[in-house]
Amino acid sequence: MNNGAQDPPRSFRTALAAAVVLVAAVYGRSLFHDFVYDDLWTIVRNPSLTSVNPARFLLDGRTAAAPESGIPGTVYRPLPTWTFALNRRLSGLRPWAWRAPDLALHALNGALVFLVLSSVLGFSPAAGALGAAVFLTHPVQTETVVWVTQRSNLLCAAGVFAALWLAARGSPWAAAAFAAALLSKETAVFFFPFVILAMGPQRKKSAVRLTLLTIGYLFLRIGTAGGFAQRSWRGSFFENFMVGQAAWLEYVKLLLWPAKLAVSHDQYLMSPWEHPAPWVGIILLAAWIAGAVLLWLQGSRRAALGMAWIAAALTPHIGLFPLDTFVAERFLYFPAAGIGVLAAAAWDAGKARRAARLLWALPALFAVLSFRQTDSWRNDLTLWRSAVATEPGNSFARLALAEAFYARGRLTEAAQATRDAMTLNPSAPLAFAGLNNLSAMALKEGRPRAALIFAEKALRIQPNSPVARGNRDRAAALKLR
Repeated sequence: MNNGAQDPPRSFRTALAAAVVLVAAVYGRSLFHDFVYDDLWTIVRNPSLTSVNPARFLLDGRTAAAPESGIPGTVYRPLPTWTFALNRRLSGLRPWAWRAPDLALHALNGALVFLVLSSVLGFSPAAGALGAAVFLTHPVQTETVVWVTQRSNLLCAAGVFAALWLAARGSPWAAAAFAAALLSKETAVFFFPFVILAMGPQRKKSAVRLTLLTIGYLFLRIGTAGGFAQRSWRGSFFENFMVGQAAWLEYVKLLLWPAKLAVSHDQYLMSPWEHPAPWVGIILLAAWIAGAVLLWLQGSRRAALGMAWIAAALTPHIGLFPLDTFVAERFLYFPAAGIGVLAAAAWDAGKARRAARLLWALPALFAVLSFRQTDSWRNDLTLWRSAVATEPGNSFARLALAEAFYARGRLTEAAQATRDAMTLNPSAPLAFAGLNNLSAMALKEGRPRAALIFAEKALRIQPNSPVARGNRDRAAALKLR
C-alpha cells in the first residue's frame, strides 16, 4: 500500500460530485418506492425507534427490530438503528426521507473508494475513477442501496473505507472511523487486517489502539447480542462448510456475471456432500487463493489485494461461521469494491493501449442493469414477483409472494402462490409456514374444513405452535356450527 500519500487527491471533490450524479441517475427513481420486506420489522413496526437516546441502541441488543420478528437478540446494529430513530423523529414514515440518506451514503462510499484506490493503493486518477464507477454501479449493489434496512451495510462501508484512508495517513481518527464501521455491522471485523496493513509497520501504537478497540467491540457485541454469529451451526461445522462453498460459487458467479438478480436465492441445499456445487466451490476457492498468491509473487500486488479483499469480505458467508442465509446480494456490497480494484489494476496495466478504454464499457453496462433492477424494489409485490421470475423453484420466494398478495386482499392468488410453493419440496420450516398460511386463508374465506386439514398438517411439523393450534381450534369450532 502507498503509505506515503499524505493528502487526498485534489480531484476528490470532483469524484464526490460525479458519484452523486451517477447514483442519482442509476438509483434515483427508487426514492419514492415503498418500504419492503424486513423494513416492516426494522422500521415501520419497531417500537425502539421512539427513542433517540444512542446509549439505548448501544447497550440493548433487542432494539434492531420489532420483537415479533424474531430478529432482536441476534442482530446488533446500534449505529444504523439509531439513525433510523433520528429518521423517524425528523420525517415520520415518508419513504423518500429514508432513502435519500442511503443514496447519499452510497455516493460517499464511491468517492471513498476512489480515494483509497488513488491515494492509498497508488492507482492513477483514471484507474481510481474506473474502479469507483464499477463499485457504484455493479448490479449486486442494488439490494443494499434501495433497501432501507441495509443502511447498516452503507454505514459499515463508509467507516471501513474512511479508516483505510485515515490509517494510511497516520491519522488517529482511523480508529474512530473503524469503530463506526463495527457499530454498524460485525462484518467490519474481517477488514481489520487491511486497516492494520494500511497503517504500515511504523505505526505500532495505532495498531495496538485498533486491536484493543476491536476486542472491546467483540466483548460488547457478545454481551448484548449473546454471540458473534446470528445462529447456531446448521448440522455440523463440515456440513455448514459445504453449504458455504456452494454459496462461494454463487457469489463469484454473481460478481462476474450478474445476470440473475433477486432478493431471495434458493436457501435449501439437500445433501451437500452429494451435490456437485460445494465441491466445485472448494476447487474455485483453492484456485482463487492460489491466483492471489501467484499475482503477489509476480509483483502484481494491487491485483492480488483485490482478490484478497473479495475473499476476506466473503469470509463470514462461505461456511466458516454459522450461516443465517445461503446467498444474499447484500453480502456482495464490499466484494464489489474488490472488483473495482481489479478493474483499476487492469486499466493501469494497459493504459498505453487503446483496448484499455473498453474497460469503461463495464460500468456503463452495470449502470443500465442496476437501473433496470431498481424497478423490482417498488413494493413487496413487484419484489417477490421478480424473485419468482428469476428463480421459479424458490419456495421461499413463492411464499413471500403469497404474503404480498394476501396483504392486498387477493386471497385467490395468495392461495395459489402458496400451493405452488408447497409443490417445490420446501424445508420443514417453510412447509409449516405454508400450511399455516393456507389454514388462515381458508378461515378467512369461510372454509373451516379445509382450514382444519391444513392446521393439522402444520401441527405434525411443529406440534407446539400456538398459531397452528389457534387455527385448528377456530376451524374446529366453526365446523361444529
